[in-house]
Amino acid sequence: MNSAASKTKAQARACLFELNNVLFAVPGQYTRQIHTLQTITRVPRAPTDLLGLFAVRGQIFPLVRIENTLGLRTGTGEAKLAVQIEFESKHMAFVIDNVIGFDHVPSQLEPVLDARFLALTLGQVLVAGQVVVVLDVAKLVQSLAARIDGRELAQA
Repeated sequence: MNSAASKTKAQARACLFELNNVLFAVPGQYTRQIHTLQTITRVPRAPTDLLGLFAVRGQIFPLVRIENTLGLRTGTGEAKLAVQIEFESKHMAFVIDNVIGFDHVPSQLEPVLDARFLALTLGQVLVAGQVVVVLDVAKLVQSLAARIDGRELAQA
């Protein structure tokens, strides 16, 4: 097999986005949609990481902030964009600052150098010369659920 073919096979599709000036990726098999947020229904006495609920085509999803879970400063601006993910048949969405798009990223990941992200990532890659931290969706969802008082976070 030639090297061009092996490079193509050694890549996976991912959703790339920016949050607090850090580039992240969610593996494509978990990404369902990018949403422009219009109306968010606040949940009384909800933990700060749970911004509320929002509806898309008759389905209601929890909307969360992942900054605290990742050790980043929490955004103070209005939530405008979100990535919807599905994990183990459950859906949720988290706020992002900017969507970069879907791209192929190398399957071979390097260890994450930023200690804040070690527990919740699969590794990091270089995409167009920039470091992209690849999130571990299973660990992220588990960590978010634990932060939100162990309540059921994701909707079936």
